[in-house]
Amino acid sequence: MNARRLIEVCERDASPVCDFMVNMCGPHSLDFMNRKDVSFSYSGSGNSNSNITFGYLAYGTETRIGIGAGIGHYSISLPRSGRQTVVSGSRRYQSGPLQAVILSPGEDVEVDLDRDWRSVFVTINKRIMDLALGRLIGAPVTERLVFDVGMPTSDAAASSWWRTAEHYLRELAVEDSLLCDPSVYRDFELSLVRALLIRHPNNYSDEIRRKIPDMMPGYLRKAVKHIEDSYPEQMRLEDLGRIAGVPTDRLTTGFREFLGATPMQYLKNVRLLKAREMLMTSGSRKNVSTIAYDVGFNHLGRFSVDYKAAFGEAPSQTSALAGSRQAALPTRSKP
Repeated sequence: MNARRLIEVCERDASPVCDFMVNMCGPHSLDFMNRKDVSFSYSGSGNSNSNITFGYLAYGTETRIGIGAGIGHYSISLPRSGRQTVVSGSRRYQSGPLQAVILSPGEDVEVDLDRDWRSVFVTINKRIMDLALGRLIGAPVTERLVFDVGMPTSDAAASSWWRTAEHYLRELAVEDSLLCDPSVYRDFELSLVRALLIRHPNNYSDEIRRKIPDMMPGYLRKAVKHIEDSYPEQMRLEDLGRIAGVPTDRLTTGFREFLGATPMQYLKNVRLLKAREMLMTSGSRKNVSTIAYDVGFNHLGRFSVDYKAAFGEAPSQTSALAGSRQAALPTRSKP
């Protein structure tokens, strides 16, 4: 993998646009409301033979996309501007900058894009998705994998997943990136797919949750238990490696494979979730800085930035909302 595989396409003719997108994503229909206004742009990676493609995509005009049951990719998009509407059977989903969507193969779906739509766009080949799923559940995949369509970026896991995808897009332009190493790239690719399977709801989620603890090696269970028991304490990667009894590179690989995050990312996610739980239950009775320090953050500014990125709102907003809800609860009169 190297920077020369970055694809840049700009096109105003509808026919080449259709050909390019069919080659990228497989057979589907594209209908442009005004073909003279087409201003297509794609900047990213891959082709129809890639396991995963990442890119920035825009059509420049109102567009209707028809996806049939024969397509072989999972399509995931997060608008950076504009809106998209997904219709699947009787269900209808609205998607904008705070709501990504994931479309699973095997279903008839119609997608309407407005003219201002510009999106981060990811496709994942069904083959690698089934391979990663089979490894997680320890058995062949017999039932079609279907994800929940909505993927709100207010969810900490979804927000982290998109940050990782966009980091990859930035790395595409760097000639000496670590992702130039095929083995590093394969590990990255598989960890991103595993993270999606583990963290985003799908029809295998219950089975995945049951299997993961059993499949995790003992050293990984030790590290996870230490993080969840001692998350307020200051930890270094070296400390976790010593507790787990393995080198730090092996520990990091294990976390990515089974949990879809590095050990320190996992620690931060645990702290953020604990902070949110405390903010939502304590309301205004405990100030934000106290809660941040209680869960292990030493820098209030960094905590606020990470919290807003994970949940789509500032810690003070969560606290204020929780406080208003508690104030609205009826009080029981004394006998």
